Amino acid sequence: MPKSISFRLFSFVLFLLSYILFLAYSEEGTGPKPKPAGYQEYVPWPSLANSPWPMYRHDPQNTGRSNEVAPVEFVVDWAIDSFFVASGVAIGEDSTLYFVEILYWEKENPKSGLVAVNFDGSFKWRYEFPAYNKREPSSPLIATDGTIYTSFPYENKFLAINPDGTLKWEVETGSRVLQTVINVDKEGTLYMIGLYPSALIAISKDGRLLWSAENENFQAQSLEGMSFSTNGKILYIPGDNDGPGVLAYDVTTQSEKWRFGNTASRIPIVDSQDNIYVVSNDDSLNTCLFSLDKSGQIRWKTVLKWNDLSVSNFTIDQNGNIYLGEGNLILH
Repeated sequence: MPKSISFRLFSFVLFLLSYILFLAYSEEGTGPKPKPAGYQEYVPWPSLANSPWPMYRHDPQNTGRSNEVAPVEFVVDWAIDSFFVASGVAIGEDSTLYFVEILYWEKENPKSGLVAVNFDGSFKWRYEFPAYNKREPSSPLIATDGTIYTSFPYENKFLAINPDGTLKWEVETGSRVLQTVINVDKEGTLYMIGLYPSALIAISKDGRLLWSAENENFQAQSLEGMSFSTNGKILYIPGDNDGPGVLAYDVTTQSEKWRFGNTASRIPIVDSQDNIYVVSNDDSLNTCLFSLDKSGQIRWKTVLKWNDLSVSNFTIDQNGNIYLGEGNLILH
């Protein structure tokens, strides 16, 4: 065989071997790996501030999961003991922390209202309004323009505060908003449940009361809230103490779509595939974690080890695992 043909043949075999190795390396090493079943995609929400924690439970689906990577080591940078916090904490795009302080009568010169604290722990400002133990306001929610929203249940008002601590607007709600979670759709309309009467309230981002829908089954107490579908059209609202477990409410048509369960539940979680997770009782009165599809049908249920409907603030991670409190961990 001539040397030129032998060299070409050797070069071709070497090229073919290199290409096969490249394909194997791409598939097993640097190439895109398939995502696990139940993987949670990011749900864009243009009306919310682009911050690590713009509202209670982080997002309108109440996942309790931030998109930021947490520190590897737990180190306390600073601590404040001069405030009596009555709400969750929200973080603005400039890293300002916002929360509501309650009046505490044993404190010298007690004050209350919406408080802003710099990320180094230094006091920034306080917008004062009466906040009492039995009438706790909603946790702050920060909009994309930096406006901070919270409720003022003592006077049945809802407040919008500018980032500099001045009042932007206030509106009469017609009922007392004690719910921990206020929510917002993708266009910026705000939603909350009022108490006495129990009603779902919609307020525009410029401070207009758009509509109010009364329903005695809506849960309106503190530590409660509601979650949005990923398209921002359906609210999943917990029922009151006598049930149902959850109601699906279409905010476009202002009508109930379906309800699930006979006993009260806590704040539902909605995943990026629009499955709903709720803790409620089954027909045998077992406390269960239910997974529902968007039409309200049961996908699966897990009987929990404790018979207590007070379980709240459970979380879903990026791989779709569900974490519950009370010292228990449930994975799905």
